[in-house]
Amino acid sequence: MQNPLENAGSIFPSRSQGARLYLAVLLLWVLPGCSWEWAHRIYPLPFYETSVTVGGDPARMRALEGRIAVLPFTFAQESGAEREEAVKTLRESFGTAIERLRSYETIPSEEVDARLAEAGIARMDLDGIDLQTIARITGADAVLYGNITRTRNLTLYVYSHTVYEGTFALMEAGTGDLLWYGHLWEGLRGGLFIDLFVVDMFTEEPKNKDLPEAYRRVSNAMVKKLIETIPERAAPIALSGEAP
Repeated sequence: MQNPLENAGSIFPSRSQGARLYLAVLLLWVLPGCSWEWAHRIYPLPFYETSVTVGGDPARMRALEGRIAVLPFTFAQESGAEREEAVKTLRESFGTAIERLRSYETIPSEEVDARLAEAGIARMDLDGIDLQTIARITGADAVLYGNITRTRNLTLYVYSHTVYEGTFALMEAGTGDLLWYGHLWEGLRGGLFIDLFVVDMFTEEPKNKDLPEAYRRVSNAMVKKLIETIPERAAPIALSGEAP
């Protein structure tokens, strides 16, 4: 089966690279202990006023019956404890929001993970297994894939950011049709160069060093934008003779 996420493009917004290079140089000026590695971590960042690249079949999505399995999200960057936690946080936010805000029934993540583990399927194996097999194992009528291409958290007090970039696709199990997909870069910035008042900086920056909280704030903002592009589930049609 073709990976539903493999043709996704990036949506990095085009802005003046000179301005971002200036920021990196300025950081080196005020932080003489930093190296060019730090500048490189700042320079590629886009600005965060981004929108969702979205597509799919809204009518089919609204008519979806049954349960959705939100699979473990894959990611392109090197694995590590921080990245594992970031991706797990985003998956949990997504599963909760699609059920609470759009009325679709989702299978608990713990149940999905247990069934995959029982079948001997690890996260890195998901791309090579066909949709029907995944649906049969998880008991789902539709499957949500997620590929996280970037997570990053940086706190320097004079500048900080927490970011995600990812692509998501919801596939109908019976037909293999794409019901919805979305791609989004989302992040939060802070620090002396962003906050207008030093008091704000010292109030907010400790939150950015708390990794679970920092990623949760950004994942909630990201998921909110994504969920808003998913059509809400249509109300069940009343049977003949029943009150509407």
